Amino acid sequence: MQDILVGAVDGVFGIKGWLKIKSFTQPIDNILKYSEWKLAIPDGSSHSVELEAKNIAGRKVTVKVAGVDDRDAALALVGAEIKVSEGSLPALEEGEFYHYQLEGLTVVNAAHQCLGVVSHVLVTGANDVLVVKPVPESVDSKERLIPYLFNKTVMAVLLDSSVIEVEWELDY
Repeated sequence: MQDILVGAVDGVFGIKGWLKIKSFTQPIDNILKYSEWKLAIPDGSSHSVELEAKNIAGRKVTVKVAGVDDRDAALALVGAEIKVSEGSLPALEEGEFYHYQLEGLTVVNAAHQCLGVVSHVLVTGANDVLVVKPVPESVDSKERLIPYLFNKTVMAVLLDSSVIEVEWELDY
């Protein structure tokens, strides 16, 4: 199982080692549901941490990590990525996918033309958007932004064959 990126340490809060967290989960407080975090530190090291305390106020998430008891120790963690084990993610309904599952999939249209691969997914509020980057096999060299609207623009996600079928013309 792989580790999945769910957030990042965005800064410090106060002088007692609290960390400001940027959550990539929806809703943002879902990041606090994971019991074990692995921090990938900017210096290249990584280690599992235990949360001693957590707080959410509006759209701000802060946590206290065991063993991080002052501002200097907290500052050393700023920029760290927060990852969790893939096995700890909640099961999804049929036809639903996590963003990480879509990244790297080849996107083809109804004419079986390769449009590129999914680089990442943008969260816009109205709907998610697939960022499709061209690859050597692509029909052209255009980057495309394709709304993730199932049964409208996205017709099928075939994880086994690493393909997303879309209703998308070349001149869109």
